[in-house]
Amino acid sequence: MTLLFCSSNEGKFLEVRQVLKEKGVVVEHFKMELVEPKVFSLEEVVLSKARQAFNAAGGSVVVEDTGIFFLDYNDFPGAFTKVFVSSVGLKGVLRLVEGTSRKAVFKTFLAYKDANIEKVFVGSVSGSISREIKGSSHTKLPFDSVFIPDGWNKTFAEGTSEEKNIASHRAKVVREFAVWFKDYSTRLFLSDGK
Repeated sequence: MTLLFCSSNEGKFLEVRQVLKEKGVVVEHFKMELVEPKVFSLEEVVLSKARQAFNAAGGSVVVEDTGIFFLDYNDFPGAFTKVFVSSVGLKGVLRLVEGTSRKAVFKTFLAYKDANIEKVFVGSVSGSISREIKGSSHTKLPFDSVFIPDGWNKTFAEGTSEEKNIASHRAKVVREFAVWFKDYSTRLFLSDGK
């Protein structure tokens, strides 16, 4: 069964592929722009994206969307993270959290879809926003330069990809998905053989 990761974001694909590879799951990148509905729920966003991807690519598709949630701002920006950071930039983010606890939660919602099932998985990591931009992150993963996970003394961007793939919200959800997917694809294979 070919698994397609559908996204225009190369950085996300590279992280997903690395974690899936460690779990023995092969994934291919199906580059495409997905329309993100303007809703408050990341679960609704990934389900919409999964349906679009399935209609375009067919087969077994996986998509994801990530948001950062500032605890002192009622979990803003959440589903609007991409729009928010493209509007104010990382310096604007740092200004916004001045005088607050700086606490934040990164959440990744991952959706799988094929002809039989739609399933959503969620991974999260708590941490805080740094006082300055640190490290160099992939251009499409800007928050890596300002997010310090709990238990770390550096941003994701200052860590190695191996360190990030142990602790990140995306790695957590991809590992959970990989376990489920291996079981699911085995059951499909066995049921087709009967």
